[in-house]
Amino acid sequence: MKTKKALVLFAFATLLMLLMIGSAMAQTVNVTCHPEEIYPGESTTITVSCDKGGIGFIKVIQPNGKSSMVDIHIPSGGGSIEKVYPDEFPDFPHPAGTEQLGEYKVRVALLGLIWVRVFRVTFFVISESPLGPVMVTTASLTASIGLITVKYLKTKHRLR
Repeated sequence: MKTKKALVLFAFATLLMLLMIGSAMAQTVNVTCHPEEIYPGESTTITVSCDKGGIGFIKVIQPNGKSSMVDIHIPSGGGSIEKVYPDEFPDFPHPAGTEQLGEYKVRVALLGLIWVRVFRVTFFVISESPLGPVMVTTASLTASIGLITVKYLKTKHRLR
């Protein structure tokens, strides 16, 4: 009977210790690039938020493989930091730039872990305004209705 109680107590203590270690190591880190699509020569804001303090870096890798890096420091207790790429000179040293078309990889190292996000440089930027998709849909529907009307009128006049 004593060994059974000791075994249950040992299992409970082990579970409690694992939960404590897990909660002590739990962290929330969020990395965003806004906007995610830009024109050549424009900039994007890289935001790193963390519920714990830490020291790390942001590294942006261009489509041609060249990279630029800046150190970051989140104060103890957590917070967030924003860096504008490539406008934060001297934070992002040469060869920082967005003249090249393609996908730019953003690597953030913080608290011993690495997060990867991307942003794109393209000639065809999708508008973030809700009016953009509405206008595209309206234009498509109008063109379709126009084509159907023209076809209808042509076939109607042929029958006479």
